[in-house]
Amino acid sequence: MAAERAKSGRGGRRVGAGRKPSVHGWSKLDGNFFYVMHEIDSDRVCKIGIAQRPFSRLAAHQIPNWRRLKMAVIYGCPNAQIASALENYIRVTLRGRHVLGEWFEAGPSEIEREVSGFSVAHGVQLHRIEVNDYRRDAYERNVTQKIGAGG
Repeated sequence: MAAERAKSGRGGRRVGAGRKPSVHGWSKLDGNFFYVMHEIDSDRVCKIGIAQRPFSRLAAHQIPNWRRLKMAVIYGCPNAQIASALENYIRVTLRGRHVLGEWFEAGPSEIEREVSGFSVAHGVQLHRIEVNDYRRDAYERNVTQKIGAGG
């Protein structure tokens, strides 16, 4: 047995170890995603972007931002190239309303219409992922606790 481990170089593998199959073709929010986020108080200015883990990206953007942010919508993309092409398409479409970086003066519903246009024009199926209230509430509680604890 020890000789087998030494040959494979994998150490002690156990039954059930390793990556689990994804649910409905998508792993638990780990893949190629296009996201739209905005401030909790106002959705007039939205940030667009791509990420493999959108909620981690939300947390990363929350740290330097004194205004509370929330995820408005997430689209699962078949691969990184399509996610990048979608982000570029939205950026070009909204270029007249660019605020700073990847922030645009456009609401989530308007961006969703542009995403639908991209999907139809390029014949790509994008999977809209519902940002459920439980996940949002859990994230907001976590941020509030960290802010209250001074960290």
